[in-house]
Parts: sequence; structure tokens; C-alpha cells
Amino acid sequence: MKHDPQLFNFGYERNVILVSHTTLMPILRTVANLWRIERGNSEAREISEKAGEIYNQVCAVADRLAKLGNTLNTANNQYNQTVTSLVGRQGLLGKVERFQHLSSKASQIVPQVELIENEVDTIKLEMVSRELLEE
Repeated sequence: MKHDPQLFNFGYERNVILVSHTTLMPILRTVANLWRIERGNSEAREISEKAGEIYNQVCAVADRLAKLGNTLNTANNQYNQTVTSLVGRQGLLGKVERFQHLSSKASQIVPQVELIENEVDTIKLEMVSRELLEE
């Protein structure tokens, strides 16, 4: 480089760095550190991608659970309405109980049916699902 000052620039433009015996080790350490940083960045990108995939799967499961809860709630309401129609104050069972005493062929006993309390907490699940999808 003493004889040709443009030699360093010429090499640099072609992605070649000229070094001397005094600059070789510091440059090699710098390159090794840059590769270590790049490897860390690559791993961070991979972790970020996996985290996004897992987050999307959690959102999908929460959405399915919310739909399942709504379906269970609907089925529970339908069941309770049917039970009320059968055994309620104006229910069908009260109207036909007299037939058991009047008929000699009415030997079966009506099984006892009770209302089921609605314990499915779909409201909380829907809120969690919405919060996840909004983020």
C-alpha cells in the first residue's frame, strides 16, 4: 500500500480487505464477533417466528373453545326448555299423569328429569379470545 495508495480502495470495492501482520488478528476477531452476532440474530428470528406460530395456534384453540362453549350453552338451554315443557307447571307430564291411574297398560314409571345449571363460562372465554385476536 506504500507503493499504490489506491490498492486498499480497489480491493474494498471488490469485497477484499488487505491486512498486514499487525492488523490480521484484530480483523479476524472482529469477523468472528460479527458471525456470532449474525448467528444470534438468526436464532432470534427463528424464535420470533415460532412464537408467532404458537400464538396463532393459541388463538385458534381459544376460538374453538368459545364456539364449543356457545354450542354447549345452546344445547343446555334447549335441554332445560324441554325439561320444563315436560315437568313444569303446565308441563306435559302433569297433563298425562291421570292416564297412568286410568289405564291398566300404563305400567312404566316416568324417570325423574331435572334442569341442568348452566356452568359454562363462555363470556370469559370469548373475552380472552377477542383479546388474543386483537393483539
